[in-house]
Amino acid sequence: MVLSLNNSGMMAAVNNLTRLGNMLAVSNERLTSGKRINRASDDPSGIIAATNLNASIARQQASIDSAARIGSIVSTADGAMSEISDLLISIETNVIAAADSGATAEEKIAYQAEIDLALNSIDRIVNTTSFNGNLLLNGDMGYTTSGVTSTELADVSVESANIASGSASVSVEVTEATVAAVTADFYGAALADTGTLEITGNNGTETINFFAGDTKAVLAGRINAETANTGVTAVEEGGTLVFKSVSAGSDQFVTVDAGGDSFDFVDGVTSDYGEAASATVNGTTASVSGNDVYFGTSTVSGRITLSNAFLAAGGTSSFTVTGGGSDWSLGLNSYDSINYGVSSLDTSSLGNSVTGYLSSLRSGGANDINSGNSSTAQSVIDSAQSQVSRERGRLGAVQSYALDATTNALNASIAALSEEYSSIMDLDYVEEAANNERLTTMMQIGSNVISAMNANTSNILSLLNGAFS
Repeated sequence: MVLSLNNSGMMAAVNNLTRLGNMLAVSNERLTSGKRINRASDDPSGIIAATNLNASIARQQASIDSAARIGSIVSTADGAMSEISDLLISIETNVIAAADSGATAEEKIAYQAEIDLALNSIDRIVNTTSFNGNLLLNGDMGYTTSGVTSTELADVSVESANIASGSASVSVEVTEATVAAVTADFYGAALADTGTLEITGNNGTETINFFAGDTKAVLAGRINAETANTGVTAVEEGGTLVFKSVSAGSDQFVTVDAGGDSFDFVDGVTSDYGEAASATVNGTTASVSGNDVYFGTSTVSGRITLSNAFLAAGGTSSFTVTGGGSDWSLGLNSYDSINYGVSSLDTSSLGNSVTGYLSSLRSGGANDINSGNSSTAQSVIDSAQSQVSRERGRLGAVQSYALDATTNALNASIAALSEEYSSIMDLDYVEEAANNERLTTMMQIGSNVISAMNANTSNILSLLNGAFS
C-alpha cells in the first residue's frame, strides 16, 4: 500500500508568506527612509524621471548661487560709486562757493584744500574697491579697443560687448551735424549809442557795456572776455555781429537783451537754441546729448564722446572692441551670460577730453579755483556726475532685470520641479502605514495558517503511525 501526502498547499502558503515578507520589508524600508523609491528596482521609470529632475534642480540652484555672487559684486561696486557721487557733490559745492565774488582768499584756499582731499578720496576708492581680489572700478573690468581716431572720437566707453568671436566692430556715423545756437545783429560800422548788453548762455549771464563809436571788433572782444561765464562767443561774419553758443546741441542756447536802438536783430530774434546731431552706430539710431552718443546694438553698447569738429562736419568713424570686460555667467549657455564692462572712474578718467577731466580741478590744474574757470569746472563736474550716475543705473539694471528677475524665475521653477520630484520619490506616510498594517496582518494570518497546516499534517502522521503500529 502506498501513502501519499500532498504538500502543494503548504508550499503555496510558504511562497505567499515569503512574498508578503518581502513586501513588508520594502514597506518597512520606505517608512524608515521616508522615500517611496530607495533603489532603481522599486520603480525603474520613476528613478529615471527623478534623476533628471534632481539634475535640473541642481543646475538651477547653481545659477541662483551665481546670481547671488554677482549680486555681491554689484552691491560692492554700487556702494563705492555712491561714495564717489557724494564726493562729487561736495566738490561742486566748494566750486560754487569759491566762485562767489564775496569769497576771500583764505576761504578759496580752504575750498581748494577740500576739493583736493575729495579728489584724492575718489582715486583711493577707485583703486581699493575690490571683490575676491579683483578691482572693480579702476578699469580692469573695462573693454579694450583699437583703431579709435581721437580727433573724431574724443572718448569711448564700451559698456557691454559680445566678443565671443574675438572682436566687435563699431561704426559711428553722424548723419546730421550738430548746430550751435546763433543770433545775429545788423548795424553800422560803429555803435551810435552807449548802453549795455545782457548776454545769457549755458554758463550764466553777464552784462556787457558798450559805448558810442565802438566797432564790432571792440564789442566782440568784450563779449568774448566773458565767454567762460556765459558760454557765448561773438564774431564778425560778413559785416554782421554774430552771437554763438560755445558748444553745439539742442541743450545750448543764446539770449541777447539789447538796450537802446543801436541793435537791429534779424527778424527781431534775440534768442536761439542749437540743434542736436543725429547719429547711427552700426546702422542703429543712437541717442545724442551734446557731444555724447549713447548706443545699444545686439552685440555692443556704450557711450562715445564726439569731438566738436566731427560733430560739426559729420561723417563716419570706426573702431574695434578687441577684448576685456567681464562675462558674468548665470548658466552654461551663451544667453545666460551678462557682458559687462566699466572704464576707470578715477579723476583722470571722469569727464572727457572735450570739456576736461576731473583731475584738472586739483591745485595747479587748468580748472582749479584760482584759474577763474568756474563754469568749465562746473561742466567737468556735471560730466563726471553723469558718468557715475549712468554706471550706477547700469548696475541697478543688472540687479533688477537680470539677477533678481532670473533668481525669481529660477526659484519658481525649482519649486515646481521639487514638487514633481517629491511626488515621485517621497512617501505618502498615511498610505504606506495602512499598507504596512495590512501586510503585517496578512503575515500574521499566513503564519497562523502555516502553523495550522503543520499541526494538521503532524496529527495525520501520528494517527497513521498508530494505525500501523
